Amino acid sequence: MYILTFKKIRIVVRNNELVYNYKKNNEIFNFDTYRFKAIVRGERRQYRLEATNENGEVKLINCDYLGWKNFKKLINELKIDTEYIN
Repeated sequence: MYILTFKKIRIVVRNNELVYNYKKNNEIFNFDTYRFKAIVRGERRQYRLEATNENGEVKLINCDYLGWKNFKKLINELKIDTEYIN
């Protein structure tokens, strides 16, 4: 289990799912159903996780509050590809 908390965001990686909690809203992403990609926009310092399900529907998870150091830890924990955009 991996837990990352910063201000109002809490991300928990456990068993076979990622749980994203912002304020009081929970979203659960199962690794069997979703594929993840990290998107980093350097100029604007935007950090996003792109979650794509089997039907091709895409959800963007805003991780700006985490900052680069914590976002990088999350990317390494999930072992996902990263797209860098200037």
